[in-house]
Amino acid sequence: MQTISRGKTKEGLAVDVEMEPGRGPDWRDEQEFAAHYRDQGYVIARGLVPVALADEAVIAFEAEVKPFRGPILRQLTTRMEEHRFSPDGYMMNPILSVQDLSEEQFPAFRRSSLAVLTCPQVQRVLRGLAGEAVTCVESMYFESSARGTITHADGHFMDASVPGAMIASWYALEDIHAGAGRFYLLPQSQLLGTNTPPYAHLRAFWAEYEALSERTARTFNDNSEEANAALRIEHARLLARGLQEVSFYAPALKKGDVVLWSSRVLHGSLRPDAPQYSRSSLTAHYIPSSLGYVQYGQPTELYAREINGVSVHHLRPVRSARGYAS
Repeated sequence: MQTISRGKTKEGLAVDVEMEPGRGPDWRDEQEFAAHYRDQGYVIARGLVPVALADEAVIAFEAEVKPFRGPILRQLTTRMEEHRFSPDGYMMNPILSVQDLSEEQFPAFRRSSLAVLTCPQVQRVLRGLAGEAVTCVESMYFESSARGTITHADGHFMDASVPGAMIASWYALEDIHAGAGRFYLLPQSQLLGTNTPPYAHLRAFWAEYEALSERTARTFNDNSEEANAALRIEHARLLARGLQEVSFYAPALKKGDVVLWSSRVLHGSLRPDAPQYSRSSLTAHYIPSSLGYVQYGQPTELYAREINGVSVHHLRPVRSARGYAS
């Protein structure tokens, strides 16, 4: 019998935290798997990544990346920073763009991480969901999280040139403990803003939320840290007011499991309440290869190289459209 505990997002919204993996469509049944994705806005591919590949990425991180004391591009700040460690010794500032790490300094980690993101099973699933080959436009590596991640939809900040066509993915590289800062999402939230149940009655709220998100995206790069912090607080208050009646879902994830979701789906991660546990994981974003890439509302030029048969976008060695220093 499936057991559920209760959690709260950073905005105070209810989350059903799954304690044992639930049942869902098998990724080998491409038709049923894609139908679930279209209907729910997400789908979980149980055992998609071979355990050996997941282990290789974690071992390489421990051997090459964790002992490194120089700056690395970070997801939270999009700046080059040294590691920040939790009291339990876990890296808290996630790595952004593993494909852009130095092949000389981090050869095994870069190779093994990209092997996960481009393995044949992943390619098969992504092609089934996108209807064509895909381009990986962004990747991240997490070992832990200090505070969790606010609830958001990726599409307000990055997407394919056809809104909603970008596919995000979260790769469990170990069994993820319920208290380690679980990933969560709101099923069917790709329907927010439409007249389709179950969220048709929230159209006015969603219009307000999208206007705020678009303003945030448009001004993000030019704002001060204080201004962006104020916008995050405004987001949190709006979500807490508008989504009181819904429950988010935090799936139980075992090593090799992958969550895939639409860029229009609301998601985030819980604040860890058992920080002694790591949550080793990769995330990536993919767009159909026939489409363009949009960041903060602006078309972004792709600098793609083929890796294991997949087109992978790399940052330029100068400042990119999002202000990264590579």
